[in-house]
Amino acid sequence: MKVGDAVLFVGFTKKLKSLPEYLQDPGIGLIIDICVFGDPTRANVLWPNGTIGTGLFKETLKVISLK
Repeated sequence: MKVGDAVLFVGFTKKLKSLPEYLQDPGIGLIIDICVFGDPTRANVLWPNGTIGTGLFKETLKVISLK
């Protein structure tokens, strides 16, 4: 996972039966920063609605290919 990758938010689906409404399908996001708060396992993601998800764990994101 690197800056510029397109990602989907998958959450911690193994721990939650369902995601809260505000987290359900934010669309395809773009990683804009890695190593948030000095932690290389976190990323900032720009979502289509203009919001930025900060400090998202890499396990909650799935890199997708737009080819």
